[in-house]
Amino acid sequence: MRSASTPGPISGSHGSPARSTRRAELARLWADPQLALRPSYLNVCKLAVLTGMRQGELIALTWNDVDLLNQEIHVRQTLTGSGSRRQKSGEPRTVDLTPQAAALLKAWFVESGSDGLVFPNETGGYLDAAYVTRRVLYPSLDRAGIDRMGERGRQRTFHSFRSTFARLTLQAGAPITWTQRQLGHASIGSPSMFTARGRGARRRSRLRSSPPFSRSSVERSESAGGAGARGFHATRRASRRSLERLTAGG
Repeated sequence: MRSASTPGPISGSHGSPARSTRRAELARLWADPQLALRPSYLNVCKLAVLTGMRQGELIALTWNDVDLLNQEIHVRQTLTGSGSRRQKSGEPRTVDLTPQAAALLKAWFVESGSDGLVFPNETGGYLDAAYVTRRVLYPSLDRAGIDRMGERGRQRTFHSFRSTFARLTLQAGAPITWTQRQLGHASIGSPSMFTARGRGARRRSRLRSSPPFSRSSVERSESAGGAGARGFHATRRASRRSLERLTAGG
């Protein structure tokens, strides 16, 4: 069994390595005016880069799974390829929110006015994963001048955002073990790509469960002026601060 601190390959669909997207490319992608007209699609892509969450987990995400006061997401379910919602096995995975991720969700909560799905489609239902990739992401990549094909001729997919998350977090100094927990994955990338960048970053972050996100929690976080961070482990705060460069251009 691979140890928690030993990186291994992240795979895209069918086990092929996913191609990450570089900062400059992300900046061009987020600036696509047509993508901006579809904020649910834009924000689901942004949150994928900011959290490393899987597409099915993001599509199934509800506001009850989000805790902005404690800057966490509790991943309890995912949307399968057949379009049915499936409960995650075992305990829910807790995903830390970086400052950028928390700010994105806070603004999106106010803008969307939704109390159900975080990223609903135009009729309030689940986003279609294939539609997001083929009819939204790929045209946006084309308009932004970003090649759909990545390394060794493999096509970029929505899953490529997970590789981007892993690369950016480790470049920002995040511990390998923290990045692994964020991804909910036993391995995070090829040793040649990630091990050297993560070497020496040994700060550990602690995850804990917390109440669900609600409008009252937003109000408390606003009135507290960041007091929700009190009581957090200092190492966790330091890990988050080191990730403030996560989406320069995001």
